[in-house]
Amino acid sequence: MSLRALYDLLAKLLLSEICEGKGSYGVETEVVVSPRRVDFWYKPDGISELPGIFGLVLGAGPTLVEFYHQAPSATAWLQCIQKQVAMQSWLKTDLPWMYLISAGRPTSLIREGRLVRVPGWSRGFYELAPLYRIRLVVVSELPKDRDTLLLRLLGSGRTLREASRELAALPEESWEHQTAERIVPLLGLNLKQKEESPMMQPYQQMYEDWVRHQQAIGEARGEALGEVRGIQESLLQLYRIRFSTDDPDLRSGLLTLQNPARLRALLPLFAQGSREDIRAALSSQDS
Repeated sequence: MSLRALYDLLAKLLLSEICEGKGSYGVETEVVVSPRRVDFWYKPDGISELPGIFGLVLGAGPTLVEFYHQAPSATAWLQCIQKQVAMQSWLKTDLPWMYLISAGRPTSLIREGRLVRVPGWSRGFYELAPLYRIRLVVVSELPKDRDTLLLRLLGSGRTLREASRELAALPEESWEHQTAERIVPLLGLNLKQKEESPMMQPYQQMYEDWVRHQQAIGEARGEALGEVRGIQESLLQLYRIRFSTDDPDLRSGLLTLQNPARLRALLPLFAQGSREDIRAALSSQDS
């Protein structure tokens, strides 16, 4: 038994002995988190650049975003951390960034969570220690400049009205105008009239149809990604059973293959081939 395993066993036995008869406890308990949806996630392709402030917010690596028209509570903050950890496993990356975008200021959350302004960033951005990679964006506090314009469309009341007027004043060929002209009608706004429309209902069905369409795309991508990962894990498990060991280099090479057909073609080799043959086959796949 390794020193690490011995330490782990000692710790569990010690706490079990202390807690025995004094309440409930468990050892090696599998934790199952209830399914939750993430509003939006983005993983940079490493080549493209997002414009303006969106490059700053979304461009640092895999990022999750949750949107709040009402100020998020401390409970919502903790639920976001759960999603963040779960998505790390799903995306197979380092801990992704998590942004909570709130139309208004969640005063209690900022105070109780001891959130502080992000150093070097404009007002409206708050965070815990950088280690946790979770930040809060208070839309109503963002500077009223062109760089934050589209982000301020996620505000409410006066913030939204001011942003819509600023957007309407921009040239139609501006990237902000061209980006927003397909989305802004869903908010009940009209760029040409430069006024906020009180009639939200005509756009409700459009919005619901769009959400369903985006969910269908996400589910299709998820199914394909799930198939790839299922084959990858099967191959790795087969390797462990045959050779009684893990090979980190082999695992890294295998995880770079994203084509289900090419992965399935490796099954006979992993079932019967030698270590050298398996490594050679993966090397040829990379080349």
